Amino acid sequence: AQKRPMITVNNLPTFLHQVVNDLRQNKLGGRVHPVEKSDEDTAEVVQGMIRHIEYDSNAAVATNTAVNSAASVGFGWFRLVTDYESPDSFDQKIMFKRIRNALSVHIDPLSQEIDGSDMKFAFIDSLESRAEFKKMYPDANANNTNLIGQELYKGWFTQDTVLVCEYYRIKLVKAVLCELMNGEKGWKDELPPDQHQFIKRERVSYRPSVQW
Repeated sequence: AQKRPMITVNNLPTFLHQVVNDLRQNKLGGRVHPVEKSDEDTAEVVQGMIRHIEYDSNAAVATNTAVNSAASVGFGWFRLVTDYESPDSFDQKIMFKRIRNALSVHIDPLSQEIDGSDMKFAFIDSLESRAEFKKMYPDANANNTNLIGQELYKGWFTQDTVLVCEYYRIKLVKAVLCELMNGEKGWKDELPPDQHQFIKRERVSYRPSVQW
């Protein structure tokens, strides 16, 4: 206020590192719990698969980034994706991917659960160069330079970059759920016609369809 030089010391990183380093020592990871005694062997196999996925995709980097963001701004994210193992392979694998900017994820504002598990949609945006955008989406048109500079589209794209947004949603499709005499359950429209005679009971439900 007096137009004089002033030293500002940021004390927050010290406490931030205390929280983050403590969580780094206790590594986050998926745990599989068997429901019954007979499920222990299956749970152990699934646990091994999860551990392999975490090791193969360096999941610690993704979770540590999310923890650091959560300690800094209150929330953090990482994602699970599937991609081909290599350019010359037809096989896909599951991988952990980190999200460096926690503010690039936008979830359903009407979600009530603390982990967002009841959200109906979410957006993840990323800034890409125009050359990379053209390579990824050759049929898309992002060349409307007349919108550059308008306040409404500020940050969406510039002369050299384009904001790419991934849109996820869960669409609920009305369907009939049925239970057969042997205890198996399924959707009525997926049952072979000759199995309809074995339907014990049925009710109207909603089948979630995850779309990307």
